[in-house]
Amino acid sequence: MRPERERPISRSHPRPAMPTWAGLGLALFLAACGGDAPGEAPPAQSSEASQPAASVEESENRGAPPNLINDFRFEAQGVALAGNPPRPSELTLNGGCQAPNQLSLGFLRGNLRDDSYFYFSMNSTAPIGPGTTGVVEPVQLTWDNGVRVPDNLPPGATMKVPQRLEGTGRMTLTAHTGRGMAGRMAATVEGEVTGKAGTARVSVTFDTNLACGG
Repeated sequence: MRPERERPISRSHPRPAMPTWAGLGLALFLAACGGDAPGEAPPAQSSEASQPAASVEESENRGAPPNLINDFRFEAQGVALAGNPPRPSELTLNGGCQAPNQLSLGFLRGNLRDDSYFYFSMNSTAPIGPGTTGVVEPVQLTWDNGVRVPDNLPPGATMKVPQRLEGTGRMTLTAHTGRGMAGRMAATVEGEVTGKAGTARVSVTFDTNLACGG
Protein backbone atom coordinates (compact mmCIF):
# COMPACT_ATOMS: atom_id res chain seq x y z
CA MET A 1 0.00 0.00 0.00
CA ARG A 2 1.20 3.42 -0.92
CA PRO A 3 1.69 5.52 2.18
CA GLU A 4 -0.42 8.56 2.46
CA ARG A 5 1.29 11.84 1.84
CA GLU A 6 1.76 14.07 4.80
CA ARG A 7 -0.22 17.26 4.51
CA PRO A 8 2.00 20.37 4.59
CA ILE A 9 1.79 22.44 7.73
CA SER A 10 0.21 25.84 7.10
CA ARG A 11 2.52 28.74 7.89
CA SER A 12 -0.18 31.44 7.70
CA HIS A 13 -0.78 33.62 10.76
CA PRO A 14 -3.75 32.76 12.89
CA ARG A 15 -6.83 34.93 12.35
CA PRO A 16 -7.22 37.46 15.16
CA ALA A 17 -9.96 36.67 17.58
CA MET A 18 -13.18 38.62 17.10
CA PRO A 19 -13.97 40.99 19.95
CA THR A 20 -16.60 39.85 22.36
CA TRP A 21 -19.88 41.72 22.56
CA ALA A 22 -18.95 42.90 26.07
CA GLY A 23 -15.61 44.29 24.93
CA LEU A 24 -17.19 45.97 21.90
CA GLY A 25 -19.88 47.55 24.07
CA LEU A 26 -17.30 48.89 26.53
CA ALA A 27 -15.26 50.43 23.73
CA LEU A 28 -18.34 52.11 22.24
CA PHE A 29 -19.36 53.43 25.67
CA LEU A 30 -15.94 54.95 26.33
CA ALA A 31 -15.82 56.50 22.88
CA ALA A 32 -19.23 58.12 23.40
CA CYS A 33 -18.15 59.54 26.76
CA GLY A 34 -14.88 60.88 25.44
CA GLY A 35 -12.78 58.31 27.30
CA ASP A 36 -9.94 56.17 26.02
CA ALA A 37 -10.49 52.65 24.87
CA PRO A 38 -8.90 49.92 27.05
CA GLY A 39 -5.23 49.54 26.36
CA GLU A 40 -4.85 52.91 24.63
CA ALA A 41 -2.56 55.35 26.44
CA PRO A 42 -3.79 58.96 26.39
CA PRO A 43 -1.52 61.42 24.59
CA ALA A 44 0.95 63.23 26.84
CA GLN A 45 -0.02 66.79 27.70
CA SER A 46 2.01 69.57 29.23
CA SER A 47 0.26 71.25 32.19
CA GLU A 48 2.07 74.47 31.39
CA ALA A 49 0.85 74.45 27.81
CA SER A 50 -2.76 73.54 28.60
CA GLN A 51 -3.19 75.81 31.63
CA PRO A 52 -0.81 78.73 32.11
CA ALA A 53 0.22 79.17 35.71
CA ALA A 54 -1.64 81.94 37.56
CA SER A 55 0.22 84.42 39.69
CA VAL A 56 -0.22 84.43 43.46
CA GLU A 57 -2.23 87.66 43.22
CA GLU A 58 -4.57 86.16 40.62
CA SER A 59 -5.07 83.04 42.76
CA GLU A 60 -5.91 85.06 45.85
CA ASN A 61 -8.27 87.40 44.02
CA ARG A 62 -10.06 84.75 41.98
CA GLY A 63 -13.74 84.85 42.91
CA ALA A 64 -13.30 87.78 45.28
CA PRO A 65 -15.67 90.72 45.12
CA PRO A 66 -14.37 93.89 43.52
CA ASN A 67 -12.57 96.25 45.90
CA LEU A 68 -14.59 99.41 46.51
CA ILE A 69 -11.71 101.30 48.16
CA ASN A 70 -9.26 102.99 45.80
CA ASP A 71 -7.40 105.01 48.42
CA PHE A 72 -7.47 105.55 52.19
CA ARG A 73 -5.13 107.61 54.35
CA PHE A 74 -5.47 108.16 58.08
CA GLU A 75 -3.57 110.48 60.42
CA ALA A 76 -4.08 111.16 64.12
CA GLN A 77 -2.50 113.62 66.53
CA GLY A 78 -2.81 113.28 70.30
CA VAL A 79 -3.40 109.48 70.45
CA ALA A 80 -1.01 106.87 69.12
CA LEU A 81 -2.41 104.64 66.39
CA ALA A 82 -2.71 100.97 67.36
CA GLY A 83 -0.71 99.05 64.76
CA ASN A 84 0.38 100.29 61.37
CA PRO A 85 -1.63 102.80 59.32
CA PRO A 86 -4.36 100.85 57.48
CA ARG A 87 -3.84 100.22 53.78
CA PRO A 88 -6.74 100.15 51.29
CA SER A 89 -6.18 96.44 50.61
CA GLU A 90 -6.66 95.66 54.32
CA LEU A 91 -9.94 97.49 54.68
CA THR A 92 -13.57 96.55 54.18
CA LEU A 93 -16.12 99.22 53.30
CA ASN A 94 -19.25 99.24 55.43
CA GLY A 95 -22.49 101.16 55.02
CA GLY A 96 -23.18 103.72 52.33
CA CYS A 97 -25.87 106.29 51.61
CA GLN A 98 -29.03 105.91 53.63
CA ALA A 99 -32.43 107.41 52.81
CA PRO A 100 -32.85 110.27 52.32
CA ASN A 101 -29.22 110.23 51.17
CA GLN A 102 -27.46 110.77 54.47
CA LEU A 103 -24.01 109.23 54.42
CA SER A 104 -23.17 106.45 56.87
CA LEU A 105 -19.81 105.07 55.81
CA GLY A 106 -17.19 103.04 57.68
CA PHE A 107 -13.77 101.50 57.03
CA LEU A 108 -12.95 98.30 58.93
CA ARG A 109 -9.75 96.31 59.51
CA GLY A 110 -9.50 93.09 61.51
CA ASN A 111 -11.70 92.05 64.43
CA LEU A 112 -11.87 92.40 68.19
CA ARG A 113 -9.28 89.63 68.66
CA ASP A 114 -6.66 91.85 67.00
CA ASP A 115 -4.74 94.47 68.97
CA SER A 116 -4.48 96.46 65.72
CA TYR A 117 -8.26 96.47 65.20
CA PHE A 118 -9.29 99.61 63.30
CA TYR A 119 -12.62 101.16 62.43
CA PHE A 120 -13.38 104.68 61.27
CA SER A 121 -16.85 105.88 60.33
CA MET A 122 -18.62 109.10 59.45
CA ASN A 123 -22.31 109.91 59.55
CA SER A 124 -23.78 113.00 57.98
CA THR A 125 -26.99 114.66 59.12
CA ALA A 126 -27.45 116.73 55.95
CA PRO A 127 -28.58 114.90 52.79
CA ILE A 128 -26.02 114.30 50.05
CA GLY A 129 -27.66 114.27 46.65
CA PRO A 130 -26.30 112.92 43.35
CA GLY A 131 -23.15 114.76 42.31
CA THR A 132 -22.98 116.86 45.49
CA THR A 133 -19.49 118.24 46.22
CA GLY A 134 -18.08 120.73 48.69
CA VAL A 135 -18.28 120.95 52.47
CA VAL A 136 -20.69 118.75 54.41
CA GLU A 137 -20.99 119.43 58.14
CA PRO A 138 -21.41 118.40 60.77
CA VAL A 139 -20.46 114.76 60.45
CA GLN A 140 -20.40 112.41 63.41
CA LEU A 141 -17.05 110.63 63.67
CA THR A 142 -16.18 107.31 65.33
CA TRP A 143 -12.66 105.91 65.61
CA ASP A 144 -12.03 102.46 67.09
CA ASN A 145 -8.30 102.39 67.83
CA GLY A 146 -7.41 98.87 68.90
CA VAL A 147 -9.12 96.99 71.72
CA ARG A 148 -9.27 97.01 75.53
CA VAL A 149 -10.69 94.95 78.38
CA PRO A 150 -13.97 96.42 79.75
CA ASP A 151 -13.67 98.18 83.09
CA ASN A 152 -16.19 95.93 84.86
CA LEU A 153 -14.34 92.68 84.13
CA PRO A 154 -11.77 91.12 86.48
CA PRO A 155 -8.05 91.03 85.61
CA GLY A 156 -7.18 88.26 83.17
CA ALA A 157 -10.51 88.45 81.33
CA THR A 158 -10.26 87.69 77.63
CA MET A 159 -13.27 89.68 76.45
CA LYS A 160 -12.31 92.77 74.46
CA VAL A 161 -14.20 95.87 73.32
CA PRO A 162 -13.11 98.62 70.93
CA GLN A 163 -10.93 101.45 72.24
CA ARG A 164 -13.44 104.00 70.98
CA LEU A 165 -13.14 107.72 70.40
CA GLU A 166 -16.06 109.83 69.16
CA GLY A 167 -16.62 113.38 68.07
CA THR A 168 -17.61 115.64 65.19
CA GLY A 169 -15.97 117.16 62.16
CA ARG A 170 -16.55 118.17 58.59
CA MET A 171 -16.21 116.42 55.26
CA THR A 172 -15.18 118.01 51.98
CA LEU A 173 -16.33 116.09 48.92
CA THR A 174 -13.74 116.59 46.17
CA ALA A 175 -15.27 114.17 43.64
CA HIS A 176 -18.74 112.68 43.40
CA THR A 177 -20.03 111.07 40.22
CA GLY A 178 -22.49 108.35 39.26
CA ARG A 179 -24.71 106.46 41.68
CA GLY A 180 -24.27 103.49 43.98
CA MET A 181 -21.41 101.10 43.25
CA ALA A 182 -21.31 102.39 39.69
CA GLY A 183 -20.15 105.77 40.99
CA ARG A 184 -17.16 107.33 42.73
CA MET A 185 -16.78 109.45 45.83
CA ALA A 186 -13.57 111.08 47.07
CA ALA A 187 -13.33 113.25 50.16
CA THR A 188 -11.28 114.52 53.08
CA VAL A 189 -12.58 114.39 56.65
CA GLU A 190 -11.20 116.37 59.59
CA GLY A 191 -12.37 116.54 63.16
CA GLU A 192 -11.75 115.90 66.84
CA VAL A 193 -12.60 112.71 68.74
CA THR A 194 -12.42 111.87 72.45
CA GLY A 195 -12.40 108.65 74.47
CA LYS A 196 -10.73 106.90 77.41
CA ALA A 197 -7.42 107.02 75.52
CA GLY A 198 -7.58 110.84 75.31
CA THR A 199 -8.43 113.38 72.64
CA ALA A 200 -7.17 113.19 69.06
CA ARG A 201 -7.29 115.34 65.98
CA VAL A 202 -7.95 113.08 62.99
CA SER A 203 -7.58 113.60 59.26
CA VAL A 204 -8.83 111.10 56.70
CA THR A 205 -8.64 111.04 52.91
CA PHE A 206 -10.58 108.39 51.00
CA ASP A 207 -11.54 107.48 47.45
CA THR A 208 -14.25 104.84 46.93
CA ASN A 209 -16.23 103.30 44.09
CA LEU A 210 -19.46 104.35 45.74
CA ALA A 211 -21.69 107.39 45.36
CA CYS A 212 -24.83 108.79 46.98
CA GLY A 213 -28.11 109.40 45.22
CA GLY A 214 -30.06 106.28 44.46
